[in-house]
Amino acid sequence: TMDKEVYSKALSNIVSSFPHYSMHDSSHSASIVNKIEMLLGEGRIKSLSPTDTFMILESAYLHDFGMIISNAELLEEWQKPKFQRFLKSLEESTYDEDIAKSAKFILDINTQDKKTLDLKDYVEWPVKVKNAVTIISAEYFRKRHNIRSANWIENPQALGIDINFNKPIPDRIIRLIGKVSISHGTSFEYTFNSLDKVGNGIGTDKVHPRFIGCLLRIGDLLDLDNGRFN
Repeated sequence: TMDKEVYSKALSNIVSSFPHYSMHDSSHSASIVNKIEMLLGEGRIKSLSPTDTFMILESAYLHDFGMIISNAELLEEWQKPKFQRFLKSLEESTYDEDIAKSAKFILDINTQDKKTLDLKDYVEWPVKVKNAVTIISAEYFRKRHNIRSANWIENPQALGIDINFNKPIPDRIIRLIGKVSISHGTSFEYTFNSLDKVGNGIGTDKVHPRFIGCLLRIGDLLDLDNGRFN
C-alpha cells in the first residue's frame, strides 16, 4: 500500500511531459493489474508465488517510470550534440507531420527575423514553442523509456523517492523488476532471451520472470478502454 501511494504520486508527473499521450498515471497501472487478474482467473491467481505476486504489482506501477522527465534533465539533454542531431533528423520525418513541423519550427527560430513577424505570430510564438518542445521531447524520451524505467528503479533517489526502504527486498529482485519493465517496450525475443523461466524468489520462494514479463506486456496492451483512447 505504501509503495502504491509513492508510485502513484510519481506517475502523476508524466502528464506534464506527455499531455498528448494516453494516460500513463496510476490508473493505467491499476488497469494493467485488473486485466492480468481477468486473464489469469481466481484459481491461477491463488497459485502465484508471493514473489510473483509482488513482482507483478511492482512492475505494473514501475514500468513507465522512464516517462518521468525533470526540467533539469530536459535542459541537460537538449544541449547535447546527440539531441541536436536527433532534432535535425526529425525535420525530415515522414511518418508524423506534427513532429516534423515542430522540429522545423524550433530549428528555424534562430534564423527568423522577428521584425518581419506580424502581431499574430508574435503573440502566438511562446505557445507554439511550448507545444513544439513538448512534442519533440516526448518523441526523444519515449523511444527509450523502458530502459530509463530500469535505471530509475535501480537509482530512485534521483527522482526523490525511495524504493525498497530499509532493504526488506533483495536487490537482485529489484533489478529483476527493472529487467521485466524493460521487456514491455522491446521485442518479444528479449522477454524470452533475457528473462529466466524460473529463479529464486524471496526466501525459499520461486519467481517466474519470463511469465511476469509476458503478463506485463499483455496487460499493457489490453488497457484500451474508452477514455484512454479515442
